[in-house]
Amino acid sequence: MAEIKFRELKYNKARLAIMKFIAESGLKVGDRLPSERELVKRLPCSSITMRHALADMEAAGLIDRRHGSGNYLAREIRNDQFQNNILFVFVFQKEEDLPGWGIDRLRFFLADRGLGLSYVAVSEFGLEVVNASRNCIGIITGGSLTEDFLLQLKTLGLPIVVQGNSGVTLDLPVISVDLELAAYRLARIMIEDGRKQIALFRGPDDYHPAVQAEAGYRRALRESNYPEAVMRVDVRFTYNEEIERFMQRHPDVDGILMEHSSLPDFLSWVWRTSYNRKPAIGFLSKESDHKKYRQNRNFLWIKFPRLSLLAGQVLLDSIIEGKPMHSIKVPPFIPSIDDDNDSFIS
Repeated sequence: MAEIKFRELKYNKARLAIMKFIAESGLKVGDRLPSERELVKRLPCSSITMRHALADMEAAGLIDRRHGSGNYLAREIRNDQFQNNILFVFVFQKEEDLPGWGIDRLRFFLADRGLGLSYVAVSEFGLEVVNASRNCIGIITGGSLTEDFLLQLKTLGLPIVVQGNSGVTLDLPVISVDLELAAYRLARIMIEDGRKQIALFRGPDDYHPAVQAEAGYRRALRESNYPEAVMRVDVRFTYNEEIERFMQRHPDVDGILMEHSSLPDFLSWVWRTSYNRKPAIGFLSKESDHKKYRQNRNFLWIKFPRLSLLAGQVLLDSIIEGKPMHSIKVPPFIPSIDDDNDSFIS
């Protein structure tokens, strides 16, 4: 029985390797695949395993094997009935609303590679996670992670990639964004533009991204011998009153760094008061947030890529090709400054 299971695992990995190759090569329905010999050279499997995997894909109607001509892609891989899934576990705090994570891109990314996506949002480890992990070959997890949660997740015996800036890793590979560099760069741009009083709206001390952002903010201001003005708030809730008190104490603020979640509250406060100054605003955003705005020198944002796609790539490279998983810290990207697409408006 163990020998049969081992053979099934080899064939399954070979099948996934072929579908990963199809997705990353951009092959369309009707296109010819490389020969079996070429596939063996490119992919991590033997001739016998490759032949068995191709026969399995033919039986499933994914490829059309034409004698004397070769193998052709018969239908879209993403329409396959998936034999395996990747599990995405999002951890939220009990006082938060159930998150509506946008993971459709990850779902399509995996579907193009012959894999399904299972998703659970939980506040603690339990049977829901255990049951969701069945038929899964790897896990991506993010959100309000704790050391205890990751320890329990590791008991499932599946490869795990941590996504985001939780600050808790337990020696697992982490795909995160460089929030310290992001805040540093935004503050430096404001300083170069002549801003003298730059403030930071940040989350509580147990919110790791806020700690990272403050480190970059303070570094930039120290380099210019500028005064610091930091407002600590719980970024999960509205805080118009805190904004009002802070702005009264710092009436000369001409630049503010904040997370995107703070922006609606700040604008709401501006609109309902007689505040008539126009501080520059720099905020950290998810990829979807920045599409709502046009960039200008007084309204800057940092854009980060979809970390889940990068986490999925790292996980699949390890599962299918045996590549070691390493942590990746993604550098910040500022539209119109880091590219040639000039979207500035005056």
